Amino acid sequence: MSAHSPTTAPIPRDPRAPLQRAQDRLAAAHHELIETGLSRSRRHEIADQMHELTAEISNLSS
Repeated sequence: MSAHSPTTAPIPRDPRAPLQRAQDRLAAAHHELIETGLSRSRRHEIADQMHELTAEISNLSS
């Protein structure tokens, strides 16, 4: 019996389609944005991320 080396183990793949991944990331960003106690700079970063994800979703949908 031989042990499998970590370098030969299969790489797990995300079964979701790129559009679904972007939509899930947008939902997670929105959830984080509505949390209380975030700094103004963090809220700005999240809003920027949401804007980019919205554009990505639009591109993937067309």
